[in-house]
Amino acid sequence: MVRSAIESIAYHGGSTLTAQAVDLSVDDLLRGRRSDAIQVVVLMNDGMSQDAWDRVLAASQRLAATKAERFGVALGKEVSWH
Repeated sequence: MVRSAIESIAYHGGSTLTAQAVDLSVDDLLRGRRSDAIQVVVLMNDGMSQDAWDRVLAASQRLAATKAERFGVALGKEVSWH
């Protein structure tokens, strides 16, 4: 069920702004945080961010500080593992 939902996601063009996506998720986590809820972030990405590496690193450190559970999902036929 999850796999079929992921496979049905359509790509409409554009950029991979990883740092911006992570920052947005952190902002959402902090804004709506409930003490009794498990916080989870799933990042689906092709591994080819157009953000500078230092921005991606800073955003990921900010996310780690939230103590949310974090999962990464590599997508696409040409996923970059670097």
